[in-house]
Amino acid sequence: MRRIIYHHDLRQYDYVGQAVGAWVGNKGYLKDLPTIEAISSDIGVVRDHLSVYIRLVTGMSVLSWRKTLRIEEAKVLLVKYPLLPVSTV
Repeated sequence: MRRIIYHHDLRQYDYVGQAVGAWVGNKGYLKDLPTIEAISSDIGVVRDHLSVYIRLVTGMSVLSWRKTLRIEEAKVLLVKYPLLPVSTV
């Protein structure tokens, strides 16, 4: 298992931040993308750059971050549509 030392300047990852922002804005996190490789490819950035950026910004792994986005989306839907079955969300 390799260990990454996080001593990066976030400015190195501006392009990742812009791409991630657009992806989140388009709700890309709702797509069925099972791996970090699939997510980074969909966003259009290098896998390792995405991992480092998300870890620096959120303190989470990419998959945990995506799961958090999905949970927040589900909360919004449940408030907006209270009669919607949870299983549908």
